[in-house]
Amino acid sequence: MDRNNIIGLILIFIVTLLYLFIAPRPERKSGAEGDISTEITDSLVVPPPVRDTGSQRNASPTPVVETLTGGFPPAADQSGREFVLENADIRVVFSSKGGRIVRVLLKKYKKLLENAEHKRVEYPLYLLHHPANVWSYHLPYPYAASGYIQTQNVLFEALVEGRSIRFIAQSPRGEQIEIVYRIDPEGYEIHQHIALRQWPNQPKEVRWQWVDHIVRAEQNTSIEKTYSALYYKLVDESPDYLGRNDEETIADPIEWISSAQQFFNTSVIPSEPFAGGQLQSMTPKSQADSVLQIHTVLLNLPFSKGQAEFTIYCGPNQFELLRAYNNELEYVIPFGWGIFGTINRWVIRPLFHILASIIGSYGFAIVLLTILVKLALSPLNYKMLYSQMKMAALKPLTEKLREKFKNDPTAMQMEMMKIYREYGVNPYGGCLPMLLQLPIWIALYRFFPAAIEFRQEPFLWAHDLSSYDVLTYLPFDIPFVGHHISLFTLLWVGSTLIYTHYNLKMTDTSMMNPSMKYMQYILPVMFFGFFNSYASGLTAYLFISNVFTIGMTLFIKKVLIDEEKIKEELRKYKAKPKKKTRGFAAILEQAMREQQKRQKGKS
Repeated sequence: MDRNNIIGLILIFIVTLLYLFIAPRPERKSGAEGDISTEITDSLVVPPPVRDTGSQRNASPTPVVETLTGGFPPAADQSGREFVLENADIRVVFSSKGGRIVRVLLKKYKKLLENAEHKRVEYPLYLLHHPANVWSYHLPYPYAASGYIQTQNVLFEALVEGRSIRFIAQSPRGEQIEIVYRIDPEGYEIHQHIALRQWPNQPKEVRWQWVDHIVRAEQNTSIEKTYSALYYKLVDESPDYLGRNDEETIADPIEWISSAQQFFNTSVIPSEPFAGGQLQSMTPKSQADSVLQIHTVLLNLPFSKGQAEFTIYCGPNQFELLRAYNNELEYVIPFGWGIFGTINRWVIRPLFHILASIIGSYGFAIVLLTILVKLALSPLNYKMLYSQMKMAALKPLTEKLREKFKNDPTAMQMEMMKIYREYGVNPYGGCLPMLLQLPIWIALYRFFPAAIEFRQEPFLWAHDLSSYDVLTYLPFDIPFVGHHISLFTLLWVGSTLIYTHYNLKMTDTSMMNPSMKYMQYILPVMFFGFFNSYASGLTAYLFISNVFTIGMTLFIKKVLIDEEKIKEELRKYKAKPKKKTRGFAAILEQAMREQQKRQKGKS
């Protein structure tokens, strides 16, 4: 494999990475850039009245109560008491205002954020805790001025019983709204049950409104923002999601909905699928309060015999926990799409778990994975290096051709192919190892920032393998680089330049355009900015991979391969009778002859 082929593969790899960086998931539908208009947002946050015309026709002659809550206890702006349920993993705080969850503490996880002095400060990690969040049911009710009431405007009485809490609100006419929450002794599930008692003409479905503000929880805001999305799953279909600043109106049944960020999610799984509704994902213009995205949900909730049930998962993106639901909820973990997501879920993820369980560290599991990959590819690497050394042995012949046909590149290419055939050298013999590693590289690009096992996992000088490591901070931001220098990225760039320089010295570059030689030195430097703010787990893998590649290359070339034997092999092959060229090689040779004729005709 000559240097032009290697450059081509490198460029393919670069273009693929750039695509993944710019568009980390394939967009199902394109959304508008920037914030969605206020009118659209308002229409989702405050839905049109949901009226039950049957209940109004058959309502008793009692006069309509012209109030917002139709006689149910109204909740003033600041009214409402807080109540707590907790288990080994979560602490859930509820409010009697609206009978809803106001925040969930994940006991086993912490935020580690940098302050102005670049010191890491630990904070509790909450979900569903932004003051502007909404969780409300819109209930058709003939005694309210608008024809419906919203539970967020109702003040409930609360009764705590062990690990459950019961919220009840009653009207003067005896109708009741009952909302019950229950948690298990451990785990991240919150079970919710809502029922309407003595309700005039029980509705078959009500509208449920949920607005969740995704608040920053990680050091690397840019990656966290990229990996946050509003996911949903239609019945009998694969999970889908909304891109940033996107909206969707859905008529089909929805099996679950999930407001997910980089390492955590809040997912709502109803006992009966939602009967369609509206979804919206919006990125705020200002992030002064650390809000990365705003997810707004308006869904039609089926009411069977005047009641409905949810399971609310409010916890980490742990693959096995989510997969246990048996409804593809694990796909909220952004491992990637297509073949790369499959590799991450079913190959790399379990392999890392096995390695980490053996050596007790995910950081050293990266080292061990690198060794395993290199050992698996070592036979192919041997063939690649052997092919390169055979080409290098022909360097005196190729230099003569370059001098002889310096004004006729096509003729030089044809003569080069003849020499390769004459001596039994395959110029593409080194392609396969690089092609086999390419899916692994791309999969790992998505794996390290998505796998919660690497969150806040230290390794050597890196304190978090899911975020960037820091050698030193800069006094100012540099475009495409940031406010710091990553040591793993610096080492990767340096080792890549060393390997490139060694390879160019040991390889026949007579056919290579001089500008392409310089490009091989420039590309790693350009990619310093690309990887400087990326997950240090990936740059650690790339650096360690370079070290092993350099070591294996030196060992194979100095110990396992004899240059004199290669030259003897070339001489013996040259002496053998040759068969007539056929297949693709013959087609390529004929095409080059035609090109040469056209060039001569023009001249």
